[in-house]
Amino acid sequence: MGKLDKKKFRKEAQREKDFLEEKDPFHDFEGSKSELFLLRLSHFAKKNRRSILIASFAVIVGLLAFISISEYGNYRNTRSTKAIEALEETFAKNSGLSTDKKIESYKKLSSDFNSQTSKLRISKALSDLYAKKQDYKNAAEHIEEASNFIKGLPEMEAYYLYIAATYREKTKEKEKAIELYSQAVAKIKTNREIPSFKAWALFHKARLQYNIGKKKEALEILKQVLQVDTKLPSPKLYQVKKIATYLLIKINKGP
Repeated sequence: MGKLDKKKFRKEAQREKDFLEEKDPFHDFEGSKSELFLLRLSHFAKKNRRSILIASFAVIVGLLAFISISEYGNYRNTRSTKAIEALEETFAKNSGLSTDKKIESYKKLSSDFNSQTSKLRISKALSDLYAKKQDYKNAAEHIEEASNFIKGLPEMEAYYLYIAATYREKTKEKEKAIELYSQAVAKIKTNREIPSFKAWALFHKARLQYNIGKKKEALEILKQVLQVDTKLPSPKLYQVKKIATYLLIKINKGP
């Protein structure tokens, strides 16, 4: 082999070696797999030190931000809870305080706190106070608002919607009441523990459908009432089914 060929061969061999080193600097390592893994990990960290530091910093900042937000939320909830309890204690000590004054106090408190927990409690309290005044329109609006702040408790949300529907009935808003009864049923459609509640919500929906002249829809809903079942004896369920049967017969007989 001539000098030129040897020189060319050495260059090509060096290029190949450099290529292999760049692709895998440990391609000729003869140690154990665990040692090789540690070497490669160390090499990667050294080579990407800047990126790793930036990523680590971002993770730490994000974690601290999450903890701060969570702690601040807990702090706000604690403050609002204490404020509501203090207000209710004041009401208990001053039994002669008018309903209007109580409503005014709750509204002021509502403007000071906006956590979901405080909004839920205040909206429910306002609804009860308006109902006491027989201002059922405001009572319905506040109990509907309260239902929006309930998370993970479909039975409780259904109960609030049911109450709202009864208030809407009192204000002659039958279509709105039907809608709310439907929403209440939808919240508990897979719950087998409160079948009588579901049956009553369906019955009231059917009754209102009948009242506004929708007999066909009322009949279909009444049939759903009769299909609600439970494994345990339930006097309330028996009662609503009995009333539903009576209304079903009445509608089928016609005027």
